[in-house]
Amino acid sequence: MSLHFDMTQPKVAMWIKTLDPILEESLKESKLIPERDNDGLNDRLIESVTVLFDGSERPINRPQYEQKEYYSGKKNNTP
Repeated sequence: MSLHFDMTQPKVAMWIKTLDPILEESLKESKLIPERDNDGLNDRLIESVTVLFDGSERPINRPQYEQKEYYSGKKNNTP
């Protein structure tokens, strides 16, 4: 941030220390603060109208040769 705002590192640390409580309080008032436990998350999800979970799988391509280190062995049909 010091490079982005052209300030020294101690000045950035001072502003973070000053603005962090203000940001946290405004997020609490807006009910946008992240939940840290399951009960709070469940309450927040019940209040929301739409919940989208991205559970899509992305295939990982293994190399054609020397694939031993990439092979998990889970689909092994031999007894």
